[in-house]
Amino acid sequence: MDYAGEVDSPPAHWISFEMTMGALSTAYPVGAYPFGPMDKVSEWKTQVDSFLTEVATWVHGKVPLEFALVGFEVDTATVSLAGVRANGIPKERDAAILWNDGVALKSYPATRP
Repeated sequence: MDYAGEVDSPPAHWISFEMTMGALSTAYPVGAYPFGPMDKVSEWKTQVDSFLTEVATWVHGKVPLEFALVGFEVDTATVSLAGVRANGIPKERDAAILWNDGVALKSYPATRP
C-alpha cells in the first residue's frame, strides 16, 4: 500500500501478509487463540512468527524494510516506527519487532503470547 502521508506523518509504503486462524488451524492447534487457554500457544506461535520473520527478511533482501511487526492483529498505534526511533525497542512486546539498524534487519521476538 502506498501511503501519501499527512502532517507529522511522512509518506510510506506498507506491506501486509496475513493468514487466517482457520488456515493456521489446519496445521497447528490454535484453539480459540487469543481467547482460549494460552498454555499451548508457544508450541505453534513461535513457529509461525519465525516463518513470517523469514518472509520479511527475504523481502528485506529485495526491498529494504525499516521496520516490521509480526504477530496477531499487530497494533501500529502502540508500536510504531517513530516510537521505536524515539524510545527504542519496547521491553514487553505483543508482536515481534523487526528493525533495520542500518546493517541488518534485526529481530526482537514477542515477549507475550
